[in-house]
Amino acid sequence: MRIGLDFDNTLVAYGHAFRDLAVALELAPKSIPPDKSTVRAWIWEHHSDEAWQRLQAKVYGPHINRGRLTDGAEDFLLMCRDRGAELCIISHKTEFAAIAPDGVNLHQAALGWMEAKGFFLPVCAGGFGFSPGEIFFEKTRAAKIARINRLGCNVFVDDLPEVLTHPDLSPYVERILYRDSPDQVEGCILAAPWPGIANHLFPAHCTTIVHGRRNTCVKN
Repeated sequence: MRIGLDFDNTLVAYGHAFRDLAVALELAPKSIPPDKSTVRAWIWEHHSDEAWQRLQAKVYGPHINRGRLTDGAEDFLLMCRDRGAELCIISHKTEFAAIAPDGVNLHQAALGWMEAKGFFLPVCAGGFGFSPGEIFFEKTRAAKIARINRLGCNVFVDDLPEVLTHPDLSPYVERILYRDSPDQVEGCILAAPWPGIANHLFPAHCTTIVHGRRNTCVKN
């Protein structure tokens, strides 16, 4: 089984990053919750779309270290490795933000975040076992869809319904929508948080991963 994964807002949670940076830049009050959509709505209402775009460029660029693995993503990735599933990450991400073309390289920032979180370490060394060749950044949504099809993903997990319901996405791809809570979305097989996704894909093996096992290498 080859499982494709989106990156921003699927593997990485930016709610606290957007809230904290917006407060620091005096774009939002301290009382605003750590939720990306709420912060965006506030800035659109009280400032401008340009202010939001500049904040977004900062969060995805120089402040990406504020991003956190989404709840349950670590256990899900380890379960995939444990069950022998192939993983790849396919993200719709331009190299530079349109609002800051001379700013931080967003691809390098994302790769740096992954490296810091152990994505490129083997599982037995405490990582998630990815290789750089399994990470893809595409400049357009159409290119992202084409990459999913070309890699022959059996499953793709994304937080955006418009990706999963795209007319060019292969009908052979199982479409799973990442959500903080279970939901029903037309065109998707499942819309759920990571534990629900794990239970759907590995129903006979959905047990909590003991993190300590990541420190044990198995030698043939």
